[in-house]
Amino acid sequence: MPQNVLIRLNELITLLSVAVYLITFHSYCSWLPDHPRGYVRRKKGILPADPKMSTNYRHRAKHERVRFTSEDCDFLLDLAINECSQSSRQWQLHMGVAVFNHVHLLVSWAAFTPIERVQAVLHRALNVGMRDRHHAANGRPFLSRGGSVKRVADHAHYNHLVHTNLPSHRKYGGVLRTSQLWL
Repeated sequence: MPQNVLIRLNELITLLSVAVYLITFHSYCSWLPDHPRGYVRRKKGILPADPKMSTNYRHRAKHERVRFTSEDCDFLLDLAINECSQSSRQWQLHMGVAVFNHVHLLVSWAAFTPIERVQAVLHRALNVGMRDRHHAANGRPFLSRGGSVKRVADHAHYNHLVHTNLPSHRKYGGVLRTSQLWL
């Protein structure tokens, strides 16, 4: 293939490439302020461990802490796959992993959709699905509010996530799903 054709092909691939995001949801009350690695507070970022604040969080919690079983992890990933594969959305779940206290979803999409919308739709689907699965009351949260969103910086970052970071969750009993299309 001539060099100028290869350059044009690389330009086209760059133009057509889509953003990939790592979206993380923690189970309800699973990461409290007394965690040794600190905790995250909305609009304040990562803060150092604070046992006093943790006591405050526990007293304010309206429900018990959630820990996902391996069956819950399977169920959460099935929900994520179903939500992403709806024909009207055309989102791609590249990889998902779920452990006892959190879920990571590596997601991309071609059509313009703000990341906040994607995060909200997935959060709601997983929370409602878990409520239905456990026959819980309508207000019972299974996931903490919000979640974490990180844009995948480049191909090296993507490779690190799919070949190292996310698969490493299996040592904690994590359930892993992949899309062979993207590996």
